[in-house]
Amino acid sequence: MLTSNYPAPIEDFEAYIKWAGDKDTKAQRQGWVRELEAGKNPFTDEVLKKLQ
Repeated sequence: MLTSNYPAPIEDFEAYIKWAGDKDTKAQRQGWVRELEAGKNPFTDEVLKKLQ
C-alpha cells in the first residue's frame, strides 16, 4: 500500500531490494523506502555526497 507522495521511487526501490544480493545495499534502500513512505526525501546532501 503506497500512501506517500513518492509511489514510483518506492516501487522501484522495492523491486531492487528483492533483486539485490548485497545486505548493506538492501538495508540502505529499505531505509530510503521508509523515509519515502513517511513523505520525506531521504536524499540529503550527505547521502548524495556518499553516492558520488
